[in-house]
Amino acid sequence: MSERSEAARSKRHAAAGGVDRLGALPDELLLDVLSFLPSPYAHLLQQDRVPIAKASPHCTISLKRLHIAQSRFLDEDVRPRISAPSLIFLLIVDCKGRVPFLESVPLLVEAFVRLQNCADSCKNGYEVGDCGDESCWGCSNCKYGESICVALQGLSSCTNLELTAETAAFIFRKDLMRCPVFSKLKTLLLNEWCITDNIGALICFLQHSPVLEKLALQFYDPEVHENLVVMKAGYDLWKQPLVLKDLTVEVKFHEGDERIHKVVDALASYGLPSEKIMIKQYPKIEAQFDDTWSSGSFSFEQKI
Repeated sequence: MSERSEAARSKRHAAAGGVDRLGALPDELLLDVLSFLPSPYAHLLQQDRVPIAKASPHCTISLKRLHIAQSRFLDEDVRPRISAPSLIFLLIVDCKGRVPFLESVPLLVEAFVRLQNCADSCKNGYEVGDCGDESCWGCSNCKYGESICVALQGLSSCTNLELTAETAAFIFRKDLMRCPVFSKLKTLLLNEWCITDNIGALICFLQHSPVLEKLALQFYDPEVHENLVVMKAGYDLWKQPLVLKDLTVEVKFHEGDERIHKVVDALASYGLPSEKIMIKQYPKIEAQFDDTWSSGSFSFEQKI
């Protein structure tokens, strides 16, 4: 950004008294404004980190870049819908409420989705939710539907994709039960949400990514890892064999994490040569909770 444009932006911000006037708009008016936002300003919206703090149950926006971070969707009893068919870049980070239903995004190239403290979580740790406990708000009010794919279908045109989530967040695993084909996906980063008892979720994702070139896996500290209640989820696994000889895998883990052996053995059983697996251990640090949510692997990663 030039010095002149930066000065102009600072002047406008000072004139506004530093008040978030966009977020103060009524919901309907805010969405009307966003729906008319042309592509250049959509890029500015992401670049300047203007928060989209509100969203209606059905939000249709003509954008090329959409950045939603640390926001709350208004009604946690209703799953919001995002329709933005012109998107080429999507970032959704740590938003409270239900994970949005993503309608078809055929032009999408890069996406970064991080789920932390989202409503689609099972307090009892069931693999794909549906724990049957009425006191578990995440499962009892999920409103997932019988034949829909909430997030992964809308992300299926990506070339570069990062999906990280707390273990208790079940929505990605539930989507894998009716998984779309990621026909263009070249680079993929996942964390431990995909490490189920039989590695079925991970294998399902790989089966549906036929041109994948690089896979990065990140393991959270095993001392604070939440174990899943295994339900033998019916992941959409194909009958034809999975061949991984052309895939490059990078695994990051903490010292003492035994799960890495299960993953490496599973990948090797599908023909992945050991020289194609790069294993990296996180450096020892004094802080108990380091930022293992950040990716640090792909060039398109967004720093939050």
